Amino acid sequence: MEKITIEHIGHFRKILHIKPTDSAKKIDINFENAAIKFHPAVNQIPKFAAHFDNMVVAREFLKYKIEHKELDNQQVIDNWNEYEREKVSDLLSFYKSMSKEEFEKAIEVKFAALNVMKIFIYVFLGLSTAIGVFLIIYLFVNGSNGMGALMTLLLVVVSVAFAFKGPKSPKFWGRKF
Repeated sequence: MEKITIEHIGHFRKILHIKPTDSAKKIDINFENAAIKFHPAVNQIPKFAAHFDNMVVAREFLKYKIEHKELDNQQVIDNWNEYEREKVSDLLSFYKSMSKEEFEKAIEVKFAALNVMKIFIYVFLGLSTAIGVFLIIYLFVNGSNGMGALMTLLLVVVSVAFAFKGPKSPKFWGRKF
C-alpha cells in the first residue's frame, strides 16, 4: 500500500462524499452505502475492486484524522504512514474474504438501532399530530383567541409535512433503506 500524502485527503473526501466537518458516523454511513456496490463479491470488475480498496483506506484514514484532530494534517499523515497503514491491509483482506451475504449482514447489524428509531419517530409524529388536531378543535370550540389556534395549526401542518416528507428522504436518515 502506498504512502498517504496531503493530496490524498481531498481525494479521500471525494471518494466518500465527505465534507471536512462531517463526523466519523457520517463517514461510516457513506462508506457502507457505497461499499455494497463496490465490494469484490458483489461486482468482480477489476476497476470496482481497486475503488473498494481506495474506499477502505479513505474511511480508515479519515476516521483516524478525526480521532487525532488536535494534530495538523502533516502530523496525522506521518503518524498514519508510520503506524496505521499496515492495519488497513489486514482489514482490507478481511473485507475481501467475506461473501456478499456476510458483508451485507455485517453492515445491516450496525443500523438495526436506526430502524427502531425510525419506528419511534413515526409513532411520535402520529401522536403529536393527533394531539395537535385535538387542540385545534378544542381551541375553536371554546372560543379561544385565533392566535393560539393558528400557532397550533402551524405546528400540526409542520409535523404532518415532516411525517410524510422528512423520514422518507434518504438524506434525512443518512442512509438509503
